Amino acid sequence: MAEHPLIGACSDEEKAAVLDAVLTLHPEVAADAERLARAVLDGAGSDDIADEVIDALSPLDDAQRGARANGTAPPDPAELIDRALEPHLAAIERRIAAGLDDSAATIALGVLKGLYEYRDLEAHDPFENAEQVERLLAKHGIELAPEHYTTDMPDWSTDDPSTTEET
Repeated sequence: MAEHPLIGACSDEEKAAVLDAVLTLHPEVAADAERLARAVLDGAGSDDIADEVIDALSPLDDAQRGARANGTAPPDPAELIDRALEPHLAAIERRIAAGLDDSAATIALGVLKGLYEYRDLEAHDPFENAEQVERLLAKHGIELAPEHYTTDMPDWSTDDPSTTEET
C-alpha cells in the first residue's frame, strides 16, 4: 500500500472527516467501507480486550506498592478503574448502536476477564465495575453465556452464591 503522508498527518477526527467526504464524493465505495468497518468493529477478541484492561489497570498494583513503601495514600482505585474502562464501555455502546451485539458481548467479556484479574485488590472490589458492564448488556437484552463465567471467571460464576442478581 502506498504511503499517504497527508492522511497520516491527520488526527482521528480529521481522518473521519476525510472518510465522510470520500463517501460523499464516491458513494459507490460505501458498501466496501461498511464491510471494512464491520471487520474492524468485529475484530477484537475477548483475550485481547482483557489484556488491554489488565495493562490499563497495572498501575494500580504499582500505586498501591509505592504508597505502602513511602507511606502515602494510594490513588483511588475506583477512579482509576473507571478511567481505564471508559473507552471499552464506549466501544460496547457503539457496537450495540450499530447492531453488533455479538461484538459488544465479546468486548464486555474481555472487560470482565480483565477486571477478574484484579478481584483481590485491597482497596476496591472490581466486581462493582463488572456489574456495571453486565447492566449495560442487560439493558440491551444481551447476555453472556454462563460457561464464560464458570470457565473464565469462576469466582464470579452465576452459580456462585456470593454473586448478587438485580431484582
